[in-house]
Amino acid sequence: MIKTMRADSLKNIVDVPPAPQAGADLDAVEHFMLRCIGLHSETSNALQDALTNHFQAGGGRTRARLGLKAADALLLAPRTAIALAAAAELLHNASLIHDDLQDRSATRRGAPALWVSCSEETAICAGDLLISGAYQALARCEQPEQLAALITCMHERTAEVIHGQVADLNAQQSTIGLERYRAIAAAKSGPLLGLSTELALLAAGYSEEAAKAAQAARDFAIAYQILDDLHDEWEDSAASDGSACMNVIHLLRQAGDEHPHDTALQEAHRALQRARLAARSLPLGSGQPTLECIGLLAQQLNDIQP
Repeated sequence: MIKTMRADSLKNIVDVPPAPQAGADLDAVEHFMLRCIGLHSETSNALQDALTNHFQAGGGRTRARLGLKAADALLLAPRTAIALAAAAELLHNASLIHDDLQDRSATRRGAPALWVSCSEETAICAGDLLISGAYQALARCEQPEQLAALITCMHERTAEVIHGQVADLNAQQSTIGLERYRAIAAAKSGPLLGLSTELALLAAGYSEEAAKAAQAARDFAIAYQILDDLHDEWEDSAASDGSACMNVIHLLRQAGDEHPHDTALQEAHRALQRARLAARSLPLGSGQPTLECIGLLAQQLNDIQP
């Protein structure tokens, strides 16, 4: 199964500093996220306790960092920057909770996954609440004329991730080719990785350029997935237990490629170059945080010995 980008592993690749705007920092995003899902109150129940534990387990808040930096470059108000960053982070965390349940992943961020520590039913409800909270976050955006575009974008990227998850689950039943692998890897992680930058561009009135941010994130996701597969080649093979293995090295080897590691690295670098070109074209330097991510990932790929 193609793995969703985990916040803890991605944090090793991405270390974008928070935006310097007054008030628009990670602490403000964190506080606002909790308010959007009702965790700021003194009341307590099983769902609130589960989500409190989920957020206290950590995470790099990579999407918030990317969004805050892009919003700063685009001169958005701190209130709007916080709202957009929180919306993207809430959706991402919802995807992690649901993904762990479907993949039967027992741990998340070094602790038991929410469906393990609580229950499957609670995990489903927790993820649903985070999705709802993401749309609540948009209500704080100070560009009401862009609200329809922001809501539409969030829905489209959420739908893309859902379709990618379904495609991934179905692909486990048979061997897929490289083109299908690219599509699933891009759809599973790319849409939510680029969402905060995309939302910032939309809020600033750059609707045409927003699509470039989304494409840069999809191509980055392909390269990241290949890096993950190169690290996990033998572990993934053992876990497949004879069934279809979704690791790119095994897919290439099954297709008759005599040098699958070389081919995979070339594919990753091509994806990063596409992402680099898209990010460079974004206005007012709003693609710089993405370019920093690309540079760090490229270095990690260069350090791999085929």
